[in-house]
Amino acid sequence: MPSDPHPPPVDPAEVERLRAYLSLLPEAHAACVGMMEAIGGTDLNAFPVPKQAAFGLIARSIGNLEAIDLLLKTEQIVEARTITRCLVENLFMVGSIHARPDMTMSVLENDFAKSRIVRAGILLERGADVLDPDQLDRLQAFAADLKQQKPKNAYIRQKALADDTYAAASLAIYSQLSDDSAHATLASLGRHIRLQQSGTRELVQFPEPSVAEACHTAATATNMTIGLLLGVRDIFGGALGEPHIARLEAAFRAAKERWPPRPGTLDPT
Repeated sequence: MPSDPHPPPVDPAEVERLRAYLSLLPEAHAACVGMMEAIGGTDLNAFPVPKQAAFGLIARSIGNLEAIDLLLKTEQIVEARTITRCLVENLFMVGSIHARPDMTMSVLENDFAKSRIVRAGILLERGADVLDPDQLDRLQAFAADLKQQKPKNAYIRQKALADDTYAAASLAIYSQLSDDSAHATLASLGRHIRLQQSGTRELVQFPEPSVAEACHTAATATNMTIGLLLGVRDIFGGALGEPHIARLEAAFRAAKERWPPRPGTLDPT
């Protein structure tokens, strides 16, 4: 079924708003790069393990921001919001490292063990047709040894990471991104049904992003990056990366002042 032949015109003010929020993503990217440069050398022996993890989260966020920027410019809204959810997870991890570094490292180690124990179990149960007996024996020994080393192995729980940290306020937006994009839900699958002005419904392969949702995505990514950088600054101590954070905060504040947040919503724009 064809789409409506005469879509409504785009408001020039909305185009301006979109450009302003998309311009925040390169700013956020530059702030993360600036923070990495402020940290200095990349010799792992120079940092304790929690700081190594914080450094890795900044590096991971740089790639996330590059992907979000590209995906929004190509109107891939679901994919952009799914990667934005990764930024929220980065923030949760930084918040947990900031609040309880040693326990967070234990959580990471237990997650590492759990993932491998579960995969080994699946292969032991179903892999006899692709693995020879010697490989199965070694795999079983590996899993047993890992269980002995990490008897409390468990997957990372994002809510547990965020609880009682400065990042806990972002749990609501994390849930929203999970529901409307990252997971196969009624909300995300509903994107592929478009209601026509005639009242008929059309199945669409590629959901059409709204300006509002694209702005929301860019604003959320920027907001999460600011929180991440503030946490990393405090983990390393001093005023590390402060000029980069200040520039990003100023740009974000200017955008919000120009287009105030909508009351009663989770929309940071």
